[in-house]
Amino acid sequence: MPNGGSDCCGTCWFNAKNKGEAGYAHSRDPEPDYCTIRNLVISDAFWTYCANHPHRRPVQDRIPIGPVFVDSKGKGRSVWVASPDTEEIRQHLLQLLAAMIEEPRDEYPIGGYADEIVAFQVGEFSELRALSDLKRIAAFSPKASTGTILDRSRASLVAVAKAALVKIATAYPTSYDPAGPFESRTMPHHLEFEQWVPFPIERVFAFFSNPENLPRIMPAASATKIVHLTRMPPPSPPPSANTGQAAGARSTFVTSFRIFPFLPLRAQWIARITEFEWNHHFADVQEKGPFKTWHHRHEFKAEKREGVEGTLVRDLIDYDVGFGFAGSIANRFLVCPRLQETFRERQKILPSLLA
Repeated sequence: MPNGGSDCCGTCWFNAKNKGEAGYAHSRDPEPDYCTIRNLVISDAFWTYCANHPHRRPVQDRIPIGPVFVDSKGKGRSVWVASPDTEEIRQHLLQLLAAMIEEPRDEYPIGGYADEIVAFQVGEFSELRALSDLKRIAAFSPKASTGTILDRSRASLVAVAKAALVKIATAYPTSYDPAGPFESRTMPHHLEFEQWVPFPIERVFAFFSNPENLPRIMPAASATKIVHLTRMPPPSPPPSANTGQAAGARSTFVTSFRIFPFLPLRAQWIARITEFEWNHHFADVQEKGPFKTWHHRHEFKAEKREGVEGTLVRDLIDYDVGFGFAGSIANRFLVCPRLQETFRERQKILPSLLA
């Protein structure tokens, strides 16, 4: 019987029509297709799927795992009905997540694997209790594989776990630690840049903490402009601080820039300062702009080199391009190289700007 894969509802033992059996034996029976664990009437059972199917869970598991998917006759699977949300379901997903190991197991190769759907669903739930296991799974080697004829690897699970971490970080910003070690961060892409400059930390911090200087450190081809700035006062400065025009936490600013150099197309970026500590660091997040999520922490440290007093400027950037696999490709070949070039240009001109 032509269908979209044998992991469909038409062959599932939770389809009432199949009378508790898996397979095609009852496919021509007159009863309607009905999912007994989701209380769901299924209109096209041979093109409908979920992770409770015996191909995914060989032992009957009656607690719904993730959403129900449909395939529009070979055009690709997409979510049809979202997962129900109960504490029992969440606890079950957490148990399944905790049981995942780096070595994958062979599974029916069409559609989403069960463990990937579990990781996806805890992300959709923004389930904070899943953080530790998602971080553990995100650290799996993407090259870990079954070594069998299907040769399933962990690359897709790692990607799903990282995406789920971003979902949770967005829902619970306080759980995100950009200054922590790599395994504690929750966005899929990370960049770090360092530059030592022979100027006192008070001068360097004052320069960077004034958003009006942002266009001066951006590539000239971007034609970056400050469109609007709402400056909130920073905390009381120490006696040695160069207060200047520093923007404290809760300040917001809107910039306009060229999407592509030398073309008139422009985009806007709205950012908000979230942290501020005099002569130590400040941080900003994107509220609206080209990225799905963005967190930029600017750190400063007084450091003497070869007898010269100076400042080490350190930038820690965590971001998510969005758009799934296409976004990952865009990051690799366009976004990440452009960010790296932006900071290379900044490092060339910064000493003259501070002089």
